[in-house]
Amino acid sequence: MINRAFGRLNIDPLEDLDDDSFGASSAALTYDSVVEFCLGCYVFSWAKEMRVLSPRADEIGLFGYRNVFDMPGDALGPPVRVTDDPRDPDRIFNRYVLSGNTVQADEPVLYAEVKFVPPPVKWPGTFREAVTLALAAEFALGQVDDKGMRDGLRADAFGSPSVFPRGGALGAAIAEDARATPPRRAPVGNNPLTNAWKS
Repeated sequence: MINRAFGRLNIDPLEDLDDDSFGASSAALTYDSVVEFCLGCYVFSWAKEMRVLSPRADEIGLFGYRNVFDMPGDALGPPVRVTDDPRDPDRIFNRYVLSGNTVQADEPVLYAEVKFVPPPVKWPGTFREAVTLALAAEFALGQVDDKGMRDGLRADAFGSPSVFPRGGALGAAIAEDARATPPRRAPVGNNPLTNAWKS
């Protein structure tokens, strides 16, 4: 992906990301930042997974909850959804608190739908294009020292300031994912009256 961005700027490709003689480690850090930002702008269906949370043995929560669960180490940001029934896509569990990188609750088993960074081969073409343009924009400033080119590439990647960052190529990736994701029904049953009636 870094070399795709370099190709847009007519920069010779890197042969080894471990060789820092050509700023390879700086390019790798820029890559990580850009990818994490792009994935943070939207919950892509191909970049989230349901995971079982790992309980910490014999640890009591700071807020009086009986159990403390670790978030997955590769989770990108807070959980999209916490549930006690992973088979029900409409079930949302909300009797918990987030504290640092933990989820604290009374339930003995909990699951979380989390965002993560899949390898580029799993990305749709629209998202790869968005990341390529966004990387090229950063390299245009850092490698070529051309702020005008950077601004143009950022607009191509993310759209104009009025729709930033959900326009441009990233907006196309979001629209593609939204079309491929079936609509969810409104959680009309998740209210105190219905829950009390069911219990």
